[in-house]
Amino acid sequence: MRELENLFTFKDRTTHMPSVSICIPTFNHGQFIEQSLGSATAQTFRDTEIIVLDNASQDDTEEIVAAAAVRDARIRYVRHPQNIGLIGNLNACIEMARGTYIKLLCADDSLQPDCVSRLVEAFERYSGVRLAGCARAVTDESLRTLRVARARSEFELVSGDAMIEECFFFGNRIGEPTAVMFRRADSLEGFSDRYTQLPDMEMWFRLLRGGHFAAIPDALCQVRSHPQQATWSNDQSGRIIEDRRRLFREYAESAGRSATLSRKCLWDVRMAYIAARAAAAGYRPGDSCIDELFFPGAYRPLTFPLIKAMRALGLKLVWKTS
Repeated sequence: MRELENLFTFKDRTTHMPSVSICIPTFNHGQFIEQSLGSATAQTFRDTEIIVLDNASQDDTEEIVAAAAVRDARIRYVRHPQNIGLIGNLNACIEMARGTYIKLLCADDSLQPDCVSRLVEAFERYSGVRLAGCARAVTDESLRTLRVARARSEFELVSGDAMIEECFFFGNRIGEPTAVMFRRADSLEGFSDRYTQLPDMEMWFRLLRGGHFAAIPDALCQVRSHPQQATWSNDQSGRIIEDRRRLFREYAESAGRSATLSRKCLWDVRMAYIAARAAAAGYRPGDSCIDELFFPGAYRPLTFPLIKAMRALGLKLVWKTS
């Protein structure tokens, strides 16, 4: 990895080593970042640093952050000379953080005032916690709540192995980067650039090996859903398929060791669903190249044709992911 000095320059405004680093990776989110920054500075847990890592934005992000930094000395601004990609910027967050804990905050999201304090409490109160996460209010671009997504309806310490299996089969119940907190010392390996759509979930899997997930049922953050997000384009392309194939190769043996028959069937159905959706959007190659399945013998003659026909008829599959 290149030295940090070659990636960016910044002015270190304080020598205090904070308990929590709130890291805000951003690219062209000037329309949202003032609100995001405001939610970071309003945290009831005050022993924080707030680092904005700007991935060479072409909008007014720098001016907005500069104005906020005048009002709050905890804010540091880092601008990359060129765009280093989403994964590169997330890993720069980890490299730049000085706190014991890292709280990622995507620039188009926001935190409730007690989010950081509640997540820190989970680490401080319970031993063995490797990852803490809260429910999140999924909103539209104007922050109107569409739904609340949560891993559990009540607070629970979930074993890492159980949470990995659950997310492997049902999707990322833990949540987006904005919804979680982890120790800096546990995360130095960083997010994997081998994943495009699922780098956060794969990172959660690695953090949870040998530890617990602290599931907080309260919605302590807001996560925007809007067409500017990379997720929207990835979801309609083959990138999500390639990520799920890679996830299968790397985690199916451990996640599927104690999995029920229904969960294994669910994986194949979900693969068929995203393959049919991507095929409808013009992605090639299609289903014939997918081998990362629990029941490949049934997939091509039965599972995929059935799901494809259901899509053609306008029928939708719904599985509970939160």
